[in-house]
Amino acid sequence: MPASIARYLPFTAVQGGADAFVEAAITTDLNPAQGYAYQVTLIEVSWVETNQETWASDFTMQMVLSRDTKTAIAELNDPDVMWKEAVWLQFTTSGVQLVPSKFEYRPPLGLYIVEPTIYFDLDSTTTGVANTVHGRIWYEEVKLSEVEILRLLNNA
Repeated sequence: MPASIARYLPFTAVQGGADAFVEAAITTDLNPAQGYAYQVTLIEVSWVETNQETWASDFTMQMVLSRDTKTAIAELNDPDVMWKEAVWLQFTTSGVQLVPSKFEYRPPLGLYIVEPTIYFDLDSTTTGVANTVHGRIWYEEVKLSEVEILRLLNNA
């Protein structure tokens, strides 16, 4: 039996100071006709910690990993969405809140990628600074049947 080798797909999304929606295309090098897929074992995202001292108000930040391109942050009721994370920061007069700068998601068994390209979406409100997010999608390469691949491609 061959060894299972963990690999990852890296990605980066850079958002300007205007808090505009951005999308990063992640090339997988998969060809569905060849019968291979990536079984996702871990998604990790790290938010570059620059300019946080200039945050001046409450804000939200949302991140989505999707099977198809989007024009805005999708919700979990969208069948293309594989993962979503959101952060809210509120300034208070009585204290401070900690905001995680790294997120990890270990999906349940059965999360596969078969598409040649997937997408990472990032959006925020009122941060007022440029935001950079780096990530990795850890996976193991597996062989799937043609029917399984077609079902995944059609969200069935």
